[in-house]
Amino acid sequence: MRRIILGLIVSFLLLGGTPALTSRRAHSAQSQEDQAIPIDDSFWQGTVTIEESSKDRKTPNYGTGFHETESKRKTTFTLDRVPRYADVDQWVYEDVPFVVSGSYHSLEVIPPDPEVNFKGARTEMSDTVSGSGTAEVSLTPEGDDEEKPTRIRLRFSPNTDHQKVTIKRHWIKTTDEGTRIWDEELEGGGGRGSVVAPYDPDQGVLSGVKTDRRPYSNEMDGNLKGVAETRYNYSLTLSRPSDIEAVIIPFSGYEDWIPEGGKDEDTEGGFPIVVDVKLRLKSKPDKEISEKAKFKFELIDTSKEPGLCLNVPKKDKAKRSYDLKFKQENNSDLDISNEGQIAKSKDYQKSETAVVSSYDWGAYGKLRVTATLARGKKVVAHVEGKPQKTEMVIPFDENDNRVADEWEKQEGVFDKKLPANWDGAEEPKGQKAPGDGISLYEKYRGFEFEEIHERLDPNHKYLFVHDPDEVVRRVAQDSKVKAMSFESVSKLRLRYVDDDHWTGLGSSGQNKRIINFNSEWKAGHAEDQHALSVIVVGEYIPGASPIGWGEGFEPGGESPTSYSEEKESMRFPDMVGGFGSPRRTYQIMIFPSVIQRKWIDMILTFASPLMPVLAKIAKDGTFGQIEKIMKEINKWIAECKRTHPQENEEALTRWTALFLSRELAHGVGVESHDPPDSGNNACVIGEGFPYAVIPSSFEALREDMFLLKVPWPNEICADRCRSQVIVSDLADKKSGK
Repeated sequence: MRRIILGLIVSFLLLGGTPALTSRRAHSAQSQEDQAIPIDDSFWQGTVTIEESSKDRKTPNYGTGFHETESKRKTTFTLDRVPRYADVDQWVYEDVPFVVSGSYHSLEVIPPDPEVNFKGARTEMSDTVSGSGTAEVSLTPEGDDEEKPTRIRLRFSPNTDHQKVTIKRHWIKTTDEGTRIWDEELEGGGGRGSVVAPYDPDQGVLSGVKTDRRPYSNEMDGNLKGVAETRYNYSLTLSRPSDIEAVIIPFSGYEDWIPEGGKDEDTEGGFPIVVDVKLRLKSKPDKEISEKAKFKFELIDTSKEPGLCLNVPKKDKAKRSYDLKFKQENNSDLDISNEGQIAKSKDYQKSETAVVSSYDWGAYGKLRVTATLARGKKVVAHVEGKPQKTEMVIPFDENDNRVADEWEKQEGVFDKKLPANWDGAEEPKGQKAPGDGISLYEKYRGFEFEEIHERLDPNHKYLFVHDPDEVVRRVAQDSKVKAMSFESVSKLRLRYVDDDHWTGLGSSGQNKRIINFNSEWKAGHAEDQHALSVIVVGEYIPGASPIGWGEGFEPGGESPTSYSEEKESMRFPDMVGGFGSPRRTYQIMIFPSVIQRKWIDMILTFASPLMPVLAKIAKDGTFGQIEKIMKEINKWIAECKRTHPQENEEALTRWTALFLSRELAHGVGVESHDPPDSGNNACVIGEGFPYAVIPSSFEALREDMFLLKVPWPNEICADRCRSQVIVSDLADKKSGK
């Protein structure tokens, strides 16, 4: 037994006999105040593995007995935190974590001795070592030149009070009394060691393998012979604060991403933005580092436009909440605060991911990320590939107008570098002024029409119409009269708004009829743009006027209610008189019954077989029979309409389309075709129709008594009328009229 114990002591000395820290351990006794201000803020990161092994055998000078031992132990230290103390001479770390594993095997055989009636003995012991703990680690530069050391000495010393290493020991002992087997559990420790590694300060890297092989022998102890080997495998990188950077890495589709709104202001829309941020070394960005940080994601300059888009929801129901947010459900590893504008890491990480959700079709903001390293230093992240750009713009917007560059590229305006409030759409050309009162940003943010969101073409002009009776829409959709519709003759693009998608009927001075009402960012708003209101009135009533007209304001210009004769259609001016953009028109009324009487029935009168008789009576001056003949003519007209209902309906639609286009043209600034009955008879503004095309004889007229075979007006003429068109309320105001 004495030999076994001696062998264990020798093995322990061989495995852990390296001297403990000496020269710089004095730092651990320094006061906290001395340690709080390190001279050098650099630190090492990486791992060091100590693999120790030994194997020996001893035989007594007598007999044939022997004692063999073999041991292995592996201890891995991980440096991933701030040193307790660092200066230009040394780095000292406390509580460096390590893990240890190993084994030990001992076999002693004592031969039989007949002289004393001893049958011999065999003792075998097997250890399994495992556990973890912390150690104190120091790195001390060495060399002839203090300014530029050529090597570093690493020392490792486990903290005996902060380790849990277990030795599970298994015994098998055979003697004269038989074989005994038992187990026990003991406490062990991690490996100690010291190694000198070559060092180049310019590189800041310790990497290599060093093996120390030591034969040993002792003739006084049973001719003991063996060999011990210690292998150091180290891979450490010196990190300096100036070398660590945090990099914002947006997802691959970032530059193509365009924000969307949801079903309401509290529901995210479309696909979110996914952003990664990671720590890395500036000098070696591809090298893995063990430095960790807590990340703070901040959304700044976030838009808070009312509603989801320009006309949803109604103005009095629109919220002014943030349009970009961190949603907790999408960021389970982060703590969300400040109304979804801040997201913070819960633990120290090498990298972190955040998800930004959009709640508006024109959402805009910037993302800033700050990494707080484990040692307290803050690093502001920059966008990958752009070291000077510390804020990631959402959406991608290189020309800084809060409009996604991808949308501008799709619409062909990106290279023009337009400002957000630009109101200069040129199509259709040849009109009085460019624009339609809707800015670039607002066309991008878009509108909702019939529960479908639409972004508008920035190159084209749009006219908005409140059309509760759908008379404008029906004309535009009727294939037989579509060419006469205002959208066709003006080449403007019409969009229809209902009661929930404008500010209601009323005067511009009362902020009514506005269609882009959900707008708060002044730099992205051109003007409060107005819609034209068109209604159908069953019967003409002299002196009648639209609801609210003249209440609380004085209408400008001539009042239609002063007309003595009944009108097929009327344009009621707003408080700003004259002709111009839609802000000047309170409402347009269409009277189908008047159209029927004044035009269709009149032309049928001329086509009546009794018309020659009536003409002769008028010529001869015998007016006594006129009343009787007119009754017969009216009967004939009624019979014609009864027997030709489709022709009559089509004629009414054509005449309605003509007067609609004429009044809508007045609503965008076209005052008249001067003179009204001259020039291009194809112009809807001119009054040469139908006189210029009506058949010259009663017989010929009777062949086309509803005028369905003659050419109808189907344009706004370029020489007199088109140049009067002005859609933009902004341009109209600038005109000074």
